[in-house]
Amino acid sequence: MALFKFIKDGVEEIIAQDSSAFTFKPDGKTKSYAVQRIMYKQDHWMPPAFVNLGGKKYLMPKWVEVHPEAQLSDVIYTKPEIKKPVKEVKEFTSKSDPTITYKATRTIYPSGEVKYYCNCPGKWRAKDGMCKHLKSFA
Repeated sequence: MALFKFIKDGVEEIIAQDSSAFTFKPDGKTKSYAVQRIMYKQDHWMPPAFVNLGGKKYLMPKWVEVHPEAQLSDVIYTKPEIKKPVKEVKEFTSKSDPTITYKATRTIYPSGEVKYYCNCPGKWRAKDGMCKHLKSFA
């Protein structure tokens, strides 16, 4: 089922047809016609679904009110790309004991937030939490 917005001499109506190709026979009296296919766009990580509530039909999960005869074939669904955080890791050997290694990590999230972590004792001693290993990232 396909939905079309049909404007005939300035009067607008919505037509539902079984075929996605619009079929119409002009009557010869009408001055102007305009036809537009009705499609709904959905860009959410969750696939689209319909909900009937209170006599109205909604496209979920964004609660977009749609035509009562709308179907999933009338929805253009694009799944957004999920960006993963970028992790940078550096390893350092202790100067006092060469068998001990410390791992410093900088994580950059898609929102722009940056978090630092180091497993050395200097991170806990520093007031700002930035040991010499984490300062090497800057």
